[in-house]
Amino acid sequence: MKKDPEAAQRERYADVNQPGSPQRLGALTGVQADTDLAQLAMLAPRPPRPRPTGAPLPP
Repeated sequence: MKKDPEAAQRERYADVNQPGSPQRLGALTGVQADTDLAQLAMLAPRPPRPRPTGAPLPP
C-alpha cells in the first residue's frame, strides 16, 4: 500500500510548535583554528625526505 505523496509531504514539513533547546555547534573561529594547527605542527614534525639519487648536496 502506497502512502499518499501529499500526506508524506505534510508530515515531512510539519510545523514545529515548540522550539528545541539551543545546541553548540562546536565551530571554531579563524584564530582558534590557526592556533590549533600551529600546535599540531609543533607536536608532530615531519621527518626530512630522503635525498633523491644523484641530487647535488647543498653548499
